Amino acid sequence: MKTISLLIPLIVATTALDLPDSFKTCAVSNVNECLAEATRVSLIAMRNGLKEFKLRPIDPLEINSIKFGDGQSAVSLKQEYWNITLSGITKNLQVETVSVDVPNRHYIVISKNPVMIFSANYKLGGRIMVLPVSGEGRCNISMYNLSTTHDVQLEAIERNGETYQKVKKYTIKLDPKNVKFEFDNLFNGDPVLGPEMLKFLNENSNLVYKEYKEPFEITFGTAFAHIADKVFTRVPYKKIYLT
Repeated sequence: MKTISLLIPLIVATTALDLPDSFKTCAVSNVNECLAEATRVSLIAMRNGLKEFKLRPIDPLEINSIKFGDGQSAVSLKQEYWNITLSGITKNLQVETVSVDVPNRHYIVISKNPVMIFSANYKLGGRIMVLPVSGEGRCNISMYNLSTTHDVQLEAIERNGETYQKVKKYTIKLDPKNVKFEFDNLFNGDPVLGPEMLKFLNENSNLVYKEYKEPFEITFGTAFAHIADKVFTRVPYKKIYLT
């Protein structure tokens, strides 16, 4: 059974704010056409954080820790990752399509990144196919030509006579064309077993990535939901769209 544990700081909204000047606003009448570029511009504007929103930098994005494991699949590893950074979120970002149902507060966004890199301290143990594997150290998991589908459902909240929004559900799908695995200190630094296992991982990266896909999607979806809430819960709805 797959289990996932994720720790990200709690967000608490207080004072109402205006959208930052660096954000691009859209009229409801042409929101689908406008919002692709507005989303890209807004994400780039958040790259180094937004002090007034108490939003820390999002590229690299810091995540405390995740744990997952699966005893049923061909890749059966108990894994722990901490001191995590996710980089490449905004670099050469393309937002390809946006579909918005404004009255129902439903958004579907498809974006492309040349590369997104998950870096962390790690500890793992288990097997891949019939091969035992263990290690503890530092790792990079690079996802190349990454297509990400964001499916976001917001809901209205009322506060001090104003209507705001918050994330009700945020799911993403991560579909890279290629994945590269780098793990330091596999098999306690064994000079033969470590490189051979890395070679095996990367020669079978599509299979291995299936073990990471769901945990990464849950983790990053939760992180992006927190980022979205930093804005939506602080800016009144009437200031989000032009009428």
